[in-house]
Amino acid sequence: KVFESLSSMLSRNALNPADVSSLYHCYTEEEILPPVRFLWNSQFLELLVQALFKPGSTVNPDHKEKYIYLLAYATSVYEREDDDDERDIIKDELTATQEAIETAHSICCSANDSHTELLSRISTLFSSLRFPIVSMGVLRWVEATLTDTSFYEISAEASSLFLVLLDEIASCNHLHHHFILDLLKRLLETSYSSMEDNIQIELKHSLVDHLIHLLSCGHVIPVVTYIHKCMTNETLEHSLVRYFVSEVLSIISPPYSQEFTSVFLPLLQNEITDTLITNNKDDLVSLFLAECPRRSKKKKRSKTHLDL
Repeated sequence: KVFESLSSMLSRNALNPADVSSLYHCYTEEEILPPVRFLWNSQFLELLVQALFKPGSTVNPDHKEKYIYLLAYATSVYEREDDDDERDIIKDELTATQEAIETAHSICCSANDSHTELLSRISTLFSSLRFPIVSMGVLRWVEATLTDTSFYEISAEASSLFLVLLDEIASCNHLHHHFILDLLKRLLETSYSSMEDNIQIELKHSLVDHLIHLLSCGHVIPVVTYIHKCMTNETLEHSLVRYFVSEVLSIISPPYSQEFTSVFLPLLQNEITDTLITNNKDDLVSLFLAECPRRSKKKKRSKTHLDL
């Protein structure tokens, strides 16, 4: 039954209430529950996430509980063998995960119609983001909202609220970092024709702030590499590159890894960031540049010592 229901939905790349109900029955009412690993299919999980969190998606109220249960079961339940080699199903986090998905789903659905609803319940939503599957669902919701250009024609000022959610997701779940970076890159590279130029620059300035937050959460090399690519290809305003460099220098301190130095130095050694350097060389750029050769010499001496 499990394979039949799953293969039916995966082949069509669409959920089917009958197949979902069949799966739900298998994982709730069968005398011997199927292994949870049968639900560990990325396509199936993405379909559930999209059904529950994508704006405009409608889930029959009679089946919503089943969608939430299967998503929670697949992402919170695990199995182990007991002393008698019997399969022991651990469901300690199942109920809490269900409740968190339900809460986040409810808030996101309400916020689709009113952003004030999101503002009033954002602390509750933050609490739910500690569950990785909820973070992914909210990330997909934010992605669908912010990549819809019509959103900026109606409520561009609300974008900051959605971007704060990205910051919280980045802080809670490092496995989502590359998804967040991909979204921020898409937003930075989008042309918002409905906006006045100064408002568009303000939005992109804000997006760079969120890139810096992502960097501060540990996603360092990919973020710096992306900004370097933007500088090389001239796809980002020079003022934004300078702002990025200035802000990053204000939050980092030595010692610096060779990998970081190799990707960050090119951002400093060009005319774009020359204005950040003062005559007396006590600025952050000069201090960083002064630290790099010193670190290289120490590394070289250490190598010589080992050779001896």
